[in-house]
Amino acid sequence: MKFALTLLLLTPPLAADTLAVRGFLTGRLGQASGPESWIEGAIGRFDFSDTAATATAELGIDWAPSDYFALHLHGLARAEPDSFRGRRAGLVAGFLQLHNTSEKNRVQLRAGQFFLPTSRENRGDLWSSPYTVTFSAINTWMGQEVRPVGVDLEWRHTTPAFNALTIGATVFQNNDTMGTLLAWRGWSLGHRLPVYDEVVPLPPLFSLPLFIPDQNREGTTPFRNDLDGRTGWSARARLNITDRAAVQVTHVDNRGDYLLYGDEYSWKTKFTHAGVEIGRPETTVLAAEWIHGFTGMGPFLDFLQGRPVVVGFDSTYLLLSHKR
Repeated sequence: MKFALTLLLLTPPLAADTLAVRGFLTGRLGQASGPESWIEGAIGRFDFSDTAATATAELGIDWAPSDYFALHLHGLARAEPDSFRGRRAGLVAGFLQLHNTSEKNRVQLRAGQFFLPTSRENRGDLWSSPYTVTFSAINTWMGQEVRPVGVDLEWRHTTPAFNALTIGATVFQNNDTMGTLLAWRGWSLGHRLPVYDEVVPLPPLFSLPLFIPDQNREGTTPFRNDLDGRTGWSARARLNITDRAAVQVTHVDNRGDYLLYGDEYSWKTKFTHAGVEIGRPETTVLAAEWIHGFTGMGPFLDFLQGRPVVVGFDSTYLLLSHKR
């Protein structure tokens, strides 16, 4: 059981609509039976255990000095129980954006750290969800381990009937440990977003020292400097039908090389994600997402020097919302 109270702070745009500041103050009280939470270094699948109270302040800054250029920054600070591991404040996302002003053929280029535009659920300000307090398993994991640092190019063509076709591609680095949490902990349900260079705990499994004795005992760092020097990529296509329906397919491959660098492995993670939405979020909407892929680490060619790990994964959710 979980309760949340959220206050949205908005400041009016300044300097001829070139600066906008948005923020959330969120307080949560949760109670759950079962094992202690994974964020406490245990095996529980929720962001809390027993009875826990947390508070999070999120701040977003959007600066657009011209019609063609914009800067976005998203940071947070949180108050959590002492048993919770990880950072209490940091950067969630930040990027520069260049775009044209064409209504028919819009081209957009982003450079920095950003969420891949896959979620049909987290469509609010600062990657929040207007539908639920706890995210789906898919978007909980995407928020925890899939947030690349790279360059994203998107082209959107809009027809006279206001249908739109969007094609996008991303090249990225700094996301080599993608898949570590999913492989060792499994799916979880929550809302907690790790910040850049934050170490989050791994579960106390007896097999961890056996398979990855050199792994950082403190946990894994989802977003950090690149390990293997290899560039990952992502591609997507989306069709919008007059703001009444949308369907998108995305493929992601971080091209990790499976090898150990210092105290963390570069996991190779590949997955395909599909999302569909029918209706309008302002009234009634039906949304669904599906993800399927694999992640792996360890030296595959020499079993005497290590024990490789390969994990397949898939998940689906269906969401129905009516706003009155």
